[in-house]
Amino acid sequence: MAKLEPAEQSLAAYYPRCNVAYAQKFGFEELFVGGLPSNLTGRMLANVQLHDLNGHAVCIPKRNIKKNNIPMAYNLSALVGATYMGLPLIFTPLYARLIYIFLFNKNYRNLPCYVIMSHMGIAQILLSITYIGIGLFHAFEFNPFGMANAFTKIIVQTIKMEAVLGFVLALNRFTIMFGLELPQFVFKILIGFAWLFLIIACALFFTPWAGYTIVTGDYMPTLDVKLPYSFLLHTIGGFVYEFLLLCTLCLYVLIVIRLFYVKARNKIMKDLKKEAKIMGYAGIRFVCDSLLSIGYHYITLPNNIWLEQFRCASFALFDALQQHQKRFSVLSTTEEHLCSYH
Repeated sequence: MAKLEPAEQSLAAYYPRCNVAYAQKFGFEELFVGGLPSNLTGRMLANVQLHDLNGHAVCIPKRNIKKNNIPMAYNLSALVGATYMGLPLIFTPLYARLIYIFLFNKNYRNLPCYVIMSHMGIAQILLSITYIGIGLFHAFEFNPFGMANAFTKIIVQTIKMEAVLGFVLALNRFTIMFGLELPQFVFKILIGFAWLFLIIACALFFTPWAGYTIVTGDYMPTLDVKLPYSFLLHTIGGFVYEFLLLCTLCLYVLIVIRLFYVKARNKIMKDLKKEAKIMGYAGIRFVCDSLLSIGYHYITLPNNIWLEQFRCASFALFDALQQHQKRFSVLSTTEEHLCSYH
């Protein structure tokens, strides 16, 4: 075995064929985890589970196993953990208030668009709970009964389920703008399908065949590569999520084209601010969500500890901020424009 660097002398490999010296010798390119080459599955297989001399296990990104880099993996944990906990505590009461208004005000509860947004708010509250649990793990390594691991599985699937609800909301707006008569029960069925999608997706990742785990020093959910179907289901979920994002964007493009047509027909083309806001909202959401999804599912960055920490922190902060502001920030524009057509 090659001689270990001083910063790594207290670490020993946990997986077979996956020791620090072996990884250093081959420059991490030939590192195997769970019997599969890491370069086949990008960042999801790019983790090495190690234990110190006291037997405490820790899983860290393989890119971080470099001279004097191991302590760096934990530098941002307190900041990211505080962000994950702080944002839900700020925004959850606002969501609860909006949900109450949408569900109990008769002017809103009979309109499908507000019913759909109510379910989006409920999903956001579920996300808030999971964010707080994950924040506790990163800030204090608080993980009783594997709570953070369970929250990690839920949060990944809830974000995908939100894409289903986002598509249903866009479809509702599309039918309004184009004067299509769809019974309200159609949207109720689609909402039910979104929640069924969440239940089934979560159940699959709680089985012995697929799963996610949470890793100290890596601020995004990490695929459990020891389970045989984790990568397959993870990839399928990514494709479904990105397809829904693209379909949602297409619906919003058609909505804006319809708005332009109506204004041109009525010769009121002077003020296009509201249409621009709708298109800007849809475009920015699509770009941001797509970048997060592509960066999470497919991109492997160079072996640089600072780049790794910057990427993880940026994704954590951006994802949290985006999830907590994107749903209701445009009520004054899109809903005034679209729900009023009933």
